[in-house]
Amino acid sequence: MSRINRGRVIVGGLAAGGVLNLGEWLLHDVILHERMEAAAAEMGMETPAGSDIGIFVAMTFVLGILLVWLYAAIRPRYGPGPKAAIVAGLFGWVLLYAFWYVYNIAWELFPQDMVGASTVWGLFELPIATMVGAWLYRENSADRVTP
Repeated sequence: MSRINRGRVIVGGLAAGGVLNLGEWLLHDVILHERMEAAAAEMGMETPAGSDIGIFVAMTFVLGILLVWLYAAIRPRYGPGPKAAIVAGLFGWVLLYAFWYVYNIAWELFPQDMVGASTVWGLFELPIATMVGAWLYRENSADRVTP
């Protein structure tokens, strides 16, 4: 079993993070924009801006790196390619979205329609982003298998 190529994890992870950030922008600033503003007003909150968005973007790049690291870690067991990338992406989805969705149902922190839309969006977004990052990941320079 070969070692994880950390440099390629970062390269693939940044690409995955880019896909995730694009997806989050599309969901929150385009698709749910009006609903998010209305929900924020209902809850007496301001919509995120400036440094808040910068923190979200940075954390989303970290998420991309972690997803590709997970892909690299499970790759020996599942084999290189989309199957391992999808498994890694779905594992991330369970940890981030499914748990948050159940937590939000119990505490009713945010409107259920928005949390539900985000949860379903993430079910596709995380595996797709992980596949993009996995496509760039290589164990070593001789490794040319693509997902």
